[in-house]
Amino acid sequence: MPHLTATFSDGTESPHSSPFAFTIPNPAIELKAAITAETTSGTTPLPASFNAASSTGDIASYQWDFGDGATAMGATAAHTYVTAGTFTSRLTA
Repeated sequence: MPHLTATFSDGTESPHSSPFAFTIPNPAIELKAAITAETTSGTTPLPASFNAASSTGDIASYQWDFGDGATAMGATAAHTYVTAGTFTSRLTA
């Protein structure tokens, strides 16, 4: 099992960490987020639905940022914009 060791600026090393397991990702598996949005413009309050369920690869989690301070988790999300403006929604997968 692997161990971690830190090398300090003076060249000395820390003690080894406890053994730990890790998985090396398979670079042949491509992760690809596929996002659709229902309702992209209109008047407030504006309900919008977002869907990334057709994304590919082994995605462990989905974090939505709706651009107005609100966030959500999951492959699909719904949000209502209550103030007028232009917002950029982002997905971190």
